[in-house]
Amino acid sequence: MPAETSPLPPLPAAAPQAAPEPRRIESVRPAPPISGEKGRADLEAALRKAAQERYPERPVRVSLDRDEATDHVVVRVEDPETGEVVAQYPPEELLRFYAAARNQSGAIVDLKS
Repeated sequence: MPAETSPLPPLPAAAPQAAPEPRRIESVRPAPPISGEKGRADLEAALRKAAQERYPERPVRVSLDRDEATDHVVVRVEDPETGEVVAQYPPEELLRFYAAARNQSGAIVDLKS
């Protein structure tokens, strides 16, 4: 007959701990609202410069549009010669997700009331 083993002693109760403080990223700050044509021109110039730095081997054109389904601003980086979209922010998949979430929210909560 095998020797009977004693059960393991109970673990000590863990002391309750406070939730950790959320980490704040100091280098990321909300962008100021863009108003007027000068604000848009400044934004487009900054985006164009960033795109040229990101894609130095090719000419690029930057366009700003508003997605009708989500009302999000969409930034496209395109090859001006071919019209090929080199990059898009937010990507198309994320825009579809936003649109689906927006459509579903109406089924849960009546936003027009």
